[in-house]
Amino acid sequence: MLCATPVCAGLLLATNVWAADDYEITTGTLSGEHHYKTLTINGELDVAHYNPSVPGTGWLWIKAHAIVINEGGSIQASSRGYGGSETGGSGHLGGEGGTPTMVDDVASPGGGGAHFGAGGPGNDGVCDPFLGAEGGLAYDTDSANPLALVLPEFGMGSAGGTGNSGAPNNWKGTGADGGGVVILDAALLTINGPITADGGDAADTLQASPGGGAGGSILIRSALLQFGAGASLSAHGGLGAVGNTYGGSGAGGLIVIWSEVAAQPLVDGANTQGGAGNGICSVNSTAGEPGLAILDVTQDCNDADGDGYQSVACGGDDCDDGDETVNVNRDEICDDTDNNCDGENNENPEAICPAGQVCHLDDQVCVQDDFDGGPGSGGATAGPEIELHGGICASIKPVGSSPGSVAEAAQRVGPVALLLTVLGLAGLVRRRSRR
Repeated sequence: MLCATPVCAGLLLATNVWAADDYEITTGTLSGEHHYKTLTINGELDVAHYNPSVPGTGWLWIKAHAIVINEGGSIQASSRGYGGSETGGSGHLGGEGGTPTMVDDVASPGGGGAHFGAGGPGNDGVCDPFLGAEGGLAYDTDSANPLALVLPEFGMGSAGGTGNSGAPNNWKGTGADGGGVVILDAALLTINGPITADGGDAADTLQASPGGGAGGSILIRSALLQFGAGASLSAHGGLGAVGNTYGGSGAGGLIVIWSEVAAQPLVDGANTQGGAGNGICSVNSTAGEPGLAILDVTQDCNDADGDGYQSVACGGDDCDDGDETVNVNRDEICDDTDNNCDGENNENPEAICPAGQVCHLDDQVCVQDDFDGGPGSGGATAGPEIELHGGICASIKPVGSSPGSVAEAAQRVGPVALLLTVLGLAGLVRRRSRR
C-alpha cells in the first residue's frame, strides 16, 4: 500500500523519514528513525517488533522540534526486542535454553534474558543449581562508553531461554521476548503518559518452564522537560515461567534522561528492576539482576539535526533544530518554511527559484512565472511516497490537514523553537553495585 508522505499511519518501517509538518498520533506503529517538526501523541504508539530481516525494527528514535505525550497517550516497546524461540534466547546475551540432555533427560527450565544486568538461572524447584539453564550474562557495562550499548541493537533486551520437559516427550516452552528501545530527542518534551520497554513474562507451563525476557532501553533528551502525574518510565525484566520447574527471570534494562535537575523525580520513579524470583530457592534464585536508571545534567546545547547550528531553546541560533534544512545560513527555498530563520517563509518568491520561475505558494514548488494552474496542471509535483507495511492511513496525520486528504482537519499546533539533540555520553560510569 502506498501513501503520500506525510499523511500516513500504521507500520512505517522506513528509517530516516523527515516530515516538516506538525503531526498527531491517535494510534499507530512506528519503527526506526523519524523526524517531525512537532509530534503530539494522544493514543498508543507501538514500536514494531524486532525482525532481523527488516531493518529498523525493535527500536524507535523520534527527533522533533517538540514532542507532547498527552493523557491517554503512551509509547509501548515492551516485548518488542529480541524474540524468544525454542532454543536459547536470541540477542547479544540471551538466556540459555534448557535441553533434555543436560541432566539425565529430566525437565530443564530456561534461563532469563540479559541486558544491563544478568538474567536469572532456571531451577528445578528443589534448589539444585545443576538442573536449570543459566541466565544470560550482563552486557559489557564496564565499557568506557556504556551508552553505546543502548543504541538500537545493543539497547534491546535479550530473550529468555526455552524450557524443556525432558524425556520422553521433550516438550518445549518458548522463551519470552526482550524489551525494545525508545529514544525521544526534543528541545521541549512533555510527558503525561507511560513509556514502557519491559521484558516479556514467560508463559507458565506444567511441563517446560522458559525464561523471561530482559528489559529494553528508554532514552530521553530534552532541554525543557515537563512531566505530569501520569508520566512513568519502565524497562523491567520479565518473569520466568512457573510449572514443575522454574524459569529464570529477565534482567532489568536501562533508562537514561539528559535534562535538568527537575527531572530527578521521573528518574526516581523509573522501574528497571529485574524480574522477581520464582520458587522457594534463595541460594539459586531465579530473579534477574536490576538494570539502571540515571539522570545526567551535564550536557551542553547540542545540534540534533546535524546542520552545525544549535537550537534557540538553549542559546543557539537554529530556529528549528528538528530540520536539517533550517538554520541562519541556509538559503530560502520554496517549501513554506523559514529556512534562514529570519521570521519569514518564502520571502521574495522570484529570488528563491531558478531564473524564469517563481515559487507557487499553493503547491510549494518552483514553476514557470506564467503558471496559473493547480495540482495536476503540470506545474506542481506530488510529494514523495513511502511504503506502508500494513495499518491504516489515518491514525498518524499532519495537524491541520486539509479536507479531502486522508485525515480530517484538526486544530493546528503552533510552532515552537526548541532544542533537538543527538546521543552521546562518553565516560558514563555505571553506578550500581555488581551482584
